[in-house]
Amino acid sequence: MGLFKSKEERTEVKYAQAIKPLLAEQDGKTHTVLIQQQDLSATLYFAISGIEINKDYTRRFDYLLTRMQDDGYEIISIDNEIASNPSDHKYTMYSAFITYK
Repeated sequence: MGLFKSKEERTEVKYAQAIKPLLAEQDGKTHTVLIQQQDLSATLYFAISGIEINKDYTRRFDYLLTRMQDDGYEIISIDNEIASNPSDHKYTMYSAFITYK
């Protein structure tokens, strides 16, 4: 067993310890969860035909949605917001408001 965990293992631990306990029971009602992540802007983006993509956030967020669905949750909608920190433009805040059943 290695000393350091892979990104996938760290993401699974974060889901299991920080996110899953906050999800409501599957009771047929609609619920929401807000996921936020702050990243260094300069190191995470690459451009394809003028479109900027954050690879790490995309992978982590896709993993979260996949895990929620694997756990039996139905994703109803996702509202995303990306905001720069006005006092420190090196960081970007990613927010995802997930509505689920």
